[in-house]
Amino acid sequence: LSNDVLKHGVQSITDLMVRPGLINLDFADVETVMSSMGKAMMGTGQAEGEGRAVKAAEMAISNPLIDDYTLKGAKGLLVNITGGKDLKLFEVDEAVNKVRAEVDPEAELIIGAITDESLDGLMRVSIVATSLDGQQPEPKSVINMVHRIQNRNPGYSDFSNTVSSQSFTFSN
Repeated sequence: LSNDVLKHGVQSITDLMVRPGLINLDFADVETVMSSMGKAMMGTGQAEGEGRAVKAAEMAISNPLIDDYTLKGAKGLLVNITGGKDLKLFEVDEAVNKVRAEVDPEAELIIGAITDESLDGLMRVSIVATSLDGQQPEPKSVINMVHRIQNRNPGYSDFSNTVSSQSFTFSN
């Protein structure tokens, strides 16, 4: 069991950075969570069928390898959600909301979601939580996600920039 959790945990971190997915991360995202001080834990859960998102999240949260800790004290969390081609964004949202309900509202929660064709019908949630012993991580600079997305995807627009409109009259 511990080998599987470790394997899935490490694989989930690397997959989030190198595989294309619904929500991708880069090394800076991983570094943000992993640079927190204190103890860390890793949990993973996998489920299928109706309600698989919440079931997989609950399994990751209650992983037997973390029985001495709860996520309540974590200050940094990296959550990877992996599913087959049938993975839906609302399922990602359900899993993230389940994890969010278990942690400090001030915790830094970084989410990634990728697809893996070998998991058709299945959904896996992997959590890496840091700073479990209550130590505060060093303050980090604020990351402007829209700016980061625009830099990665030049065609992206959040429609927040208003542009003055002009009227044109066409005649024959």
